Amino acid sequence: MSAGKSVIARLDRVVNDFVARCRYFHEPMTRGRAKMFVLQHRLNTRQRNSVLKLKVATNCPDWDTRVGIIQACSEEIIADHKHGGGRPHWRILEDLGVRIGMRRAVIQQAQPLPSTQLAWAAWEGLMANQHWLEGIVANTCAERVN
Repeated sequence: MSAGKSVIARLDRVVNDFVARCRYFHEPMTRGRAKMFVLQHRLNTRQRNSVLKLKVATNCPDWDTRVGIIQACSEEIIADHKHGGGRPHWRILEDLGVRIGMRRAVIQQAQPLPSTQLAWAAWEGLMANQHWLEGIVANTCAERVN
């Protein structure tokens, strides 16, 4: 196994271990949890991809990987033509919320919970002075629920 594949395999194991330990990934999706997911994950998608993930790209020394990270951010906050029919991911979450009976205005006016703010602050601090691969792991853990 090459060094690159070994690193990817180890990162995947770390993320899978996180998912196995985290209660959130094993509980049933109730209507209330679905609504909270829409409210907080829409905010998280916008913040993570317009601010936090760009810090990962900034710290990444490999140009192609950096461009790939920025391209992924673009899909999340501007338009995903490959998987989202041209809609950004935050808009897809908004539309899902409307489909389960939420009002779009309520979704758009949602404020981050203290736990969401704490996660953003932790990631922002992490990206300020840590290796960019730690940001990739943090992002993968944050997205694994999807």
